Parts: sequence; C-alpha cells; structure tokens
Amino acid sequence: MTRWVALIAGLLAAGPAGAQCLGFQCPPGVLGAGASGSGAPLDGFTQPSGAYSFRKLRSAYTGSAFRIKRASDLAELDIGFVGYVPGLGAPWDEAAATAHCAATTCSITIAYDQSGNGRDLPQSTTAPVLVLGGAPNSLAHARMTSAAFGFVSAGSFTPATGVVSMSVVARRAVGTGACVLFRENGALNRMQATAAAATWQVVGGTVGSIVAAAPDAAWHVATVVIDTTGSVLNIDGTETAGSVTGNTTPGLITVQGGATTTCDQAEWVFWDNYTLTPAERTALSQNQRDYWMPAPLDTFASPSGAYSFRKLKSAYSGPAIRIRRASDNLETDINFLGYVPGLGSPWDEAAAAAHCAATTCFLRTWYDQSGAGKDLVQTVAANQPSLVFNCKGSLPCWRISNVGTVTLVTTSTTPATGVVSFSAVASRDSGAGNCFWLRQNGNLNKLQTGTANFWNLIGGTSGTVAAAAADGAWHAAQGVLNAASSSLTIDGTATTGTATGIVTAGVTGILGSTTSVCSGGEAILWDAYPLTTTEIAALTANQRSFWGTP
Repeated sequence: MTRWVALIAGLLAAGPAGAQCLGFQCPPGVLGAGASGSGAPLDGFTQPSGAYSFRKLRSAYTGSAFRIKRASDLAELDIGFVGYVPGLGAPWDEAAATAHCAATTCSITIAYDQSGNGRDLPQSTTAPVLVLGGAPNSLAHARMTSAAFGFVSAGSFTPATGVVSMSVVARRAVGTGACVLFRENGALNRMQATAAAATWQVVGGTVGSIVAAAPDAAWHVATVVIDTTGSVLNIDGTETAGSVTGNTTPGLITVQGGATTTCDQAEWVFWDNYTLTPAERTALSQNQRDYWMPAPLDTFASPSGAYSFRKLKSAYSGPAIRIRRASDNLETDINFLGYVPGLGSPWDEAAAAAHCAATTCFLRTWYDQSGAGKDLVQTVAANQPSLVFNCKGSLPCWRISNVGTVTLVTTSTTPATGVVSFSAVASRDSGAGNCFWLRQNGNLNKLQTGTANFWNLIGGTSGTVAAAAADGAWHAAQGVLNAASSSLTIDGTATTGTATGIVTAGVTGILGSTTSVCSGGEAILWDAYPLTTTEIAALTANQRSFWGTP
C-alpha cells in the first residue's frame, strides 16, 4: 500500500480527528498560518472585532462555535471544536451536532464570537436552520430562508472611524432578495447580495458602493474594505476597486436572509478601524477557498474540458478514469474518494491498486469533469498511456514512453472564436521530442513542450509563446491564446506574446512523441474564454500546492 493510499485509508477511518495533509498538499494558511504554527487561519492577522465560523479561526479562542436547538424537544446544546488536526485545522464538532439533531431538525440560536471581544450573535426573530452534510463539500452551514431569519447582536456597535474590513463565505442559493452577508452597524456599513441577480455589493453608511458579479447558487468567498478611495470588493480573488465612506453611527451587527430568498452562510469576520492589506486579502481569500471550496474550478468560468486524478469541480459526480490491466485486459472505472477538508477529493488509489495488483495498468479513458462530455478515450490497447502510481511523490500520472502514436482523443471539436485557455500539470521526463499536453483541435491550438527546457503555447492561425520549463521536472502551466494578449505562465512566471487561435475543427487530446517520455496529471481547456491574471495566479497556486510543483 502506497503512502497516499495509507493516508486516505487513515483519513476515512479516523474521520476529522485523523485527517492530515501531505506536506506540499497542505492548504496555504491552514497549516502553520500564524506565528504560533497552530494553523488557525487568523493567527497571523490583526485581531478581528468579530469572528464567527464552523471552524476555529484563532488558536487563542477556547469557547464554542455555535449553540444549536433541536425541533423535537427544543433542547439546546453548545457545539465546540475538535482538536487541531494538521492540514484540517480545528473544525466544529459535527459528530456532536449530528447526534443532537438525530431524527429531527436543528436551528442555530447563537453564533459565538471567536475574536475575543465577546460579540456573540444570538438569533433574530427566527433562528437560522442548521444544514448538516450540505454544500460546500458536505460542510455544515447556516441557512436563512427569509428576512426574518438571521443573527442580530444583543446591543449596538459603534464603529471607531468608519473604516472597516469584512470577510464572508456564503451564497445566495435561491431567489433574488437581498442576502445581508454582514452589517457592522444596522443598515449602514454592509456587504450584501443585491436584488439584482448574480450581484454582490458593499455599501458605506455615509456614501458610495461597489458592485461586482457573484453567480447565484454558487458559493463564494468575499472580502471587503471600506476606506474611502482605498475601498475594494474582493470576490473569489478578483478585486473591484471603488470609493466607499463608512459611517460611525451606532447600530446592530446583523447577518440575515432575504424575502423569498434562501441565503446560505458559513463564515463571517470583521475588523473595525482596520484596512486589510492586499497581501492579507489574498491570503485570506486563498485560505477560505482552499478550506471551503477546495475543488479548484468551483469558482472559475465553466471549462470545456477538465481532466485530473483529483476532483476539479464539486458538482461532478462521475469517475476519474477507466483503466485496463495487462494480465487479462479487464477494465474498470476508478472513482473519487469523498471530500476531506484541506485535502480535496483524490482518486481512489486503493481501488486502482487492487485492480492492478501483480500486473501493469493502462489509461483507457480520462473522464471529462467539465460537464461537456468530452471524455478522452483510447480503445487501442497498444496506444494507451501507462498508469503510474507513484509518479509525482505519492501522486499518480499517465505516462507515454517513446511511442508517437499514443494518444487520447474525443470526437472533433470546432472552437467558438479562437480564444482559448489551457492548463496542465505535467513533465517531459526525458528526450527532446514534443509532449502535447493538450491539443484543442488536432495539431492546431495547443500547449506542448518545445526545444530543450522550454514549453510552447501555439495558435493554430499564427504565433507562439515560449517559456522556460526545465525538463525532468513537473510544472504547472496556464496558457491563454488571445491574439496580442496571449501569455504562457509556468510555475507562476508569465511570458507574454502574440498568438492567435483558429476555429478549424479537429480532435481534442494528448499525445507523446517517439523520442521522449511524457507524464501528466491534470489538463483543463476553456473555449472562447481568456483566463484572467487573477485566475491564472489562483489556479497556479492551487496546483503547486496540491501537486508539489516548483
């Protein structure tokens, strides 16, 4: 049993108390985030004015997470946190909550303040509903199904200066009412989902607002700064700047639902009289995305093809790969394991190892997680890539060794516009021939290796962007074909250039060469969509963290 299989087996057997992460797979800001090294995500931040979550946010906090009440007999119970787990932090004790709520429903009567300032938030007219085993990724959260549901502070809060920073993890699940994501002082300094579909907003109690897109039904992490001309609204790592002036009038701290609307919320933090720096906003956003939505593509534009040995989208419910063993040519699908906070949903290596025991296996199908149905299939046994279990550390990959005809392809694809984005995690292990990490339409728009120690992004119409990528090492690459705005980013370093895609039809696939050994673990394609600089940085960071690339 490999180290990866043993780890997953231990995680699933032990539950939260036994969970951990693999060194390079520990989410940024979860393991060793603060000066104490405890891993609580806010340990390295200025002390907040209020902090509420289904996970421990500060190591110094010793109280409970929430107080819950069951419907059957109205019995209430404080739910604390389980002990600190490397790579997972200290989640709330969901086992205790589940036992208390067995055969009935529960509501949340108090959200306890982890900041150390004692600003607990009791229920308002109607307590939010406790959702166990829900989204995102089977994590608990609070649900508010009308404006009457929510949390309201017991007393008024008076802002010191009108400068305030806020952070939430939430979604508007159903409806178009205004979800009050967080209000510092009544209806004044606040962040909310507006009455307009797919729109969130930050509003200053004195003057100004910032509006940004946030698709409904999807979970988002958002950070706000109200600081006059230095104000920002950061949603899923993308910042919109503006000018918003806060108000110092006293008011209640509130988190509430909206009329005829379902608002789901999981984490709230605010800092009074403090402006989170750009570095702090980036770190907090990345930490929240890694913990609450670690399927890396959950907050991205929908790809047109997505392939990996880990789950890339939480909504995907199919298998990871289909493999064939050499001894008797028997094929089987290999699924993903259940979600583990801080680790994600890796493939079921134990099942693959059992199928391939005492023989070798080959990759017959790499299933498309995008929802577009573009599975990469190779039915000819001689042309199937090898399945390697401990390819990148303890992580798996496909490998093409010195055979130019090895390929995985789908039916013909006709690009919509010639604007294309590619992503790959891969290595040219040896040789000087091309490794085609992903070709959108035959030998046209593509991401591949080039000359020794270089990768190329090639437009089918014209142009190539080349970037250094050492042979014999794994890399995380993001390529954008967008005419003069094209770029190839290798391990976080961007090279810009001009390359224009072509709309000629052709097959999508990967391909090796006769003189090289090529290995890959992840490939993603976006048709008619250019990844933004922020998206490139976020995806690169996620891949480097999970796969351990440079």
